[in-house]
Amino acid sequence: MKKNIVLVENQLFYYGYNIIKKLREHGYFVTLVTRDLNLYVEPFRNNQVQNLFEANIIIKVETNSFDELKEALLKVNKEWPIECVVTFSDYYLDITSKVCEYLHLKTNSFSSIENTKNKFKQFELVKKSGVIVPETHVFNIDNTLNYDFLDDVENYPCIVKPECDNGSHFVRKINNKKELKKYIEMVSNIYKNERNQKVSRNYLMQEFIDGIEYSAEVFVENGNIHILGYTSKELYSNSIFAEKVFSFPCEELRDFSDYILENIDKIVQGLNLKYGCLHIEFKIRDNDFILIEVNPRLGGRYISRMIKETLGFDCFFETILLVIKGKDYQFPKLKPCKEGAAYNALFPPIDEKKVSELKLDNKSEIFLMHSPKSNSISDNSDAVGYIYSRQESAKDALIKVKKIECAVKEGGGDL
Repeated sequence: MKKNIVLVENQLFYYGYNIIKKLREHGYFVTLVTRDLNLYVEPFRNNQVQNLFEANIIIKVETNSFDELKEALLKVNKEWPIECVVTFSDYYLDITSKVCEYLHLKTNSFSSIENTKNKFKQFELVKKSGVIVPETHVFNIDNTLNYDFLDDVENYPCIVKPECDNGSHFVRKINNKKELKKYIEMVSNIYKNERNQKVSRNYLMQEFIDGIEYSAEVFVENGNIHILGYTSKELYSNSIFAEKVFSFPCEELRDFSDYILENIDKIVQGLNLKYGCLHIEFKIRDNDFILIEVNPRLGGRYISRMIKETLGFDCFFETILLVIKGKDYQFPKLKPCKEGAAYNALFPPIDEKKVSELKLDNKSEIFLMHSPKSNSISDNSDAVGYIYSRQESAKDALIKVKKIECAVKEGGGDL
């Protein structure tokens, strides 16, 4: 009987669509579990969405409910015994881990996922391991509506963001008391996230660390830590805290590799994360590693694609193989990195006619997800599409995506 791989929800970008087809091609039986398939089909103009329908079984169940998800999988297990249950979605890491523990399947422990998803607990744990983190305070939004505490805030600019449950939404750089009050008013009525999950009312106020933000793309297997590479990021602007441009692999950190690995080892041990992909955001200040946050999953958007096309490492497929094979899993030899990749998030306003008229080389593409809802920009969720390019180096790819963006905004022909 074929091994049954259960995917709880799925990541929307590129190889997240393709993993179902790839698993089928390798002889696996695939079960896709989702609360609403329209989450993937309706908003996105991408023919790769059709790969979701390659699953042997598609089950619609309330994936926000542990009991409903558990019962659905117990029923599936009777007919098609489950080999593993995985998710690549931020929103379902904890509930998937809890279900795996119930079904006695391989997983990072539910407690380790909970502690990592909660950014304040995460910081407290890694500090004990000797990792430097920004000065951080937690406050409850329901206790701040009289705004008395605003007079006690002295250190601007600062970063304010949800403690957990909201992905990359509502992360803001706050420059003064007026902006902080406006932010509190904005989030005071937010009780659920975009996946209809109840969210914490706690928020973090964090020291702003200046400089370039990087992320380490990490794969942990059987106690071994593999740094696949580093991604360099650029923000939309100094005032709008939205991640705009990413390039991989970042070579400028080569001299820090041993020091970064030392810190990542402390993070992995401190959070008790034993397997799978990690996306670890950090900055280097005065030659010190400063942790920004840890995400117990692979990097979002096109990061997995950049890794696959430059190193030949499929984060989705290798994670599943690791879960299936356990101690028998062997980390593959990475191909020499002879190319670099970059992607550029497109924010409104966008002239779709200009996009359709562009003629790109065969290593570049534009992916429009949906039409702009408005021309305002506040965070990552306002992106309406992405420019992607693979060139001889990450630097060349970075230049290319920025050049294409100029053509999108101003009009242009061959690129």
